[in-house]
Amino acid sequence: MASVRRLLDVEQAGRALGVSRATVFRRIRSGALSSVKVGGRRRVPIEAIEASVGEAMVLFGTDNPIFGLIGIGRGRGPGWSRDKYPHLG
Repeated sequence: MASVRRLLDVEQAGRALGVSRATVFRRIRSGALSSVKVGGRRRVPIEAIEASVGEAMVLFGTDNPIFGLIGIGRGRGPGWSRDKYPHLG
């Protein structure tokens, strides 16, 4: 039995990713998001959406150095802004 491939239109893909329609097209053009043409319209496979969401989770996991900045600089007085640099490496 052949597998059925689920495809989303560009607007649905944008909603699933939390980005605009224009951003979906930019990601398609850059190769960051795969797509196919069906009847002259662009469609994005569900698998591409899942892969893109998975990559975002890896990029911005809680081990990212930016999360070390949370709370730094609050109520420390003069010179507090220098405290962020050791956390950013």
